[in-house]
Amino acid sequence: MEAILKQILEKLNSMDEDIKELKNTQKKVADGQEALTAGMNKQFEEIKNDLRILKEQTVRASELQSPVADVQKQVDDLATDVRLIKRAITNQ
Repeated sequence: MEAILKQILEKLNSMDEDIKELKNTQKKVADGQEALTAGMNKQFEEIKNDLRILKEQTVRASELQSPVADVQKQVDDLATDVRLIKRAITNQ
């Protein structure tokens, strides 16, 4: 009977060690997961910031496109005016 109790005690001690190892491994995994989550959150914030900058640049580009088109039309009109003036001068 004593031998059986000794075997049971040894088995329980062995199981105790296994449980300690499992808990230790679980803590390492949890710590690693926290580090990964923190890294991902930082990267997401960087991506959000980059997207915000892109949106602002797109808005500015859109706002500038209309005045640029107006200036382009004015330049084209000036070129036409210069041609007409040259013709008028040469025809006199």
